[in-house]
Amino acid sequence: MHKNSIPVSIIFTLILGLIFSHTFLYCEATTPQAFFDASNYSFDENGIFSLKGYWEYYPNSLLEPSDFANSDLDPKYITIPGELSAQQYNGEEFPAESYGTLRTVVKLKDSAALYGLKAKYLSSSNSIWINGKLLSTSGVVGTNKLEYTPKYIPSEIYFVPNNEYVEIVIQIANFHHRRIRLNEILLGKAEQIKRFTNLGIIKESIIFGSLILIAIYYGILYYFIQKREKASLYLALISLSTAIRGIIVNERVLIRLMPNISAKLMSKLGYLPVFILLPLISIYIKNLFKENENLISDYLCKYVIVFSIFLVALTSVKVYDMVFEYAQYLLIVNALYLIYILATKELFKKSKGYKIMIICGVVLLLTAVNDLLREFDIINSFELFSFGVVIFIAIQALFLAWEFNSSYIQVQSLANENKSMFEKIQELNQDLEKKIKERTTELQMLNKKLEQTSNLDPLTGLYNRRYFENRLSHEWERAYRSSLPISVIMIDIDCFKNYNDNYGHLQGDVCLQQVATEIQLNIQRSTDLVARYGGEEFIVLLPETEASGALVLAEKIRSSIENLRITHEYSHVSDVITVSLGINTVIVTNEIDRNDLIDKADKGLYLAKHNGRNRVEVLA
Repeated sequence: MHKNSIPVSIIFTLILGLIFSHTFLYCEATTPQAFFDASNYSFDENGIFSLKGYWEYYPNSLLEPSDFANSDLDPKYITIPGELSAQQYNGEEFPAESYGTLRTVVKLKDSAALYGLKAKYLSSSNSIWINGKLLSTSGVVGTNKLEYTPKYIPSEIYFVPNNEYVEIVIQIANFHHRRIRLNEILLGKAEQIKRFTNLGIIKESIIFGSLILIAIYYGILYYFIQKREKASLYLALISLSTAIRGIIVNERVLIRLMPNISAKLMSKLGYLPVFILLPLISIYIKNLFKENENLISDYLCKYVIVFSIFLVALTSVKVYDMVFEYAQYLLIVNALYLIYILATKELFKKSKGYKIMIICGVVLLLTAVNDLLREFDIINSFELFSFGVVIFIAIQALFLAWEFNSSYIQVQSLANENKSMFEKIQELNQDLEKKIKERTTELQMLNKKLEQTSNLDPLTGLYNRRYFENRLSHEWERAYRSSLPISVIMIDIDCFKNYNDNYGHLQGDVCLQQVATEIQLNIQRSTDLVARYGGEEFIVLLPETEASGALVLAEKIRSSIENLRITHEYSHVSDVITVSLGINTVIVTNEIDRNDLIDKADKGLYLAKHNGRNRVEVLA
């Protein structure tokens, strides 16, 4: 490897980081009355607008937009972004375990445009209203631990203001974390928010995929070839830890893929890599340079790792977050110590790559300091420590590849001198190919598991039609063997074409998601199945269910969707979204085809539409 290739690689990696670390312009509130004037702000020229500044805050009150008609309300004023528990208003402090309501008003120039609001996460649960409409929820906001459910889901909300003033009301609650973090809220045109979000997801997905590949590569390299060279093992573990943290923070790719993952598990997966990364890096450096004296003991680092794992696994986030708050200073001190040792000890100066290691240490230190200052709201920047670790790993991968290449040249030279050694190497290579094939088979099995995700409808998260038909076939055979009843409910949103034509397809997608969620919430049994059958049609499979039971459930679904009060001014039935439902129930025998079950349920649906919609019809 050419001596200039390492600096070039560093520059190239930093350029990639600048490309992926997308930035934006923003304006702050100019008055302490929680009012943002964006009427003269050009979104097309300046980009996304940050609602950074003063917001109204009503502690210990979960208010809805209609409540603000009461002029007796006494708001406090806090700044966003920031930690709520670290702020005061007229001497009043806000505890971490609390609930309340945030409010602000934004003045816009173009009230007919489609806008987007982005909130990565606010507290550990929140509900967001825009101009009186509840458009987003994360977890369940409550006034106590029993009513409250934490969830760290980022929100991207799209809306048309239809008014030059946009009122944003956010209920928040936290009984999970020892700190209430209120992150920056961004406002922009819908396409700007989408692009900003998608770039973030793409960046983090690429980094995650690259780190996983590096972890697999060096894990295989250690396991099959170089068990004596433990540096490969620790580099694989560093890559894996960073990859896991990367999909937890920022755009939170993991919870987008697995929305049902608990806040408790999310917190543990996010904190654990931070605790163990520096000990892993220290052990890696010791093994890389074969150093046994100057650096911190392997045993001490391993004890720290084991302690950290038990701390995060067995305690609550309040405990390990408090430890982390003080431990991050120790992490920076230890990083400085590592850089000092690498720069001053003669043993390292005689080793190849010590300058590279110093550069890596400086990069890690700077990114760690950036995140520390960001955590305390001293600077406004992105979370960079994960990216710093990526740079560290990329440089180390190049360095190890350089080392492995030198070793390979030496082996080739020895092989030319000793034929028997060459033959032995060939045998090892054949054995490696066999084991790699076995590993490939394992990876193929994992890929089959990934195929299961193809059974889900990407918009609603429900099962798709293909999965429904496969499940129906299975339940049909089971019902036939035991002479059991089986019921199907076919559901269609009334006048949905008019909704799409007048409110737009984006709002139509939101409507489909809300209806799908409501149907799923009404399904109590694990054996029952809800699927999106096509367009605005949904279908419910009810094994071992009589027609009477299906009718009760169908009516429950119908009324609950109507009670969502999703505005539909263009419906011929009501001023809100309603659904029509058709039911069919059979006892499975040889004379009945399962397609007849669907057809009759569909006919029941059309009968419900013919009889006026927003009703349930049972077809015998």
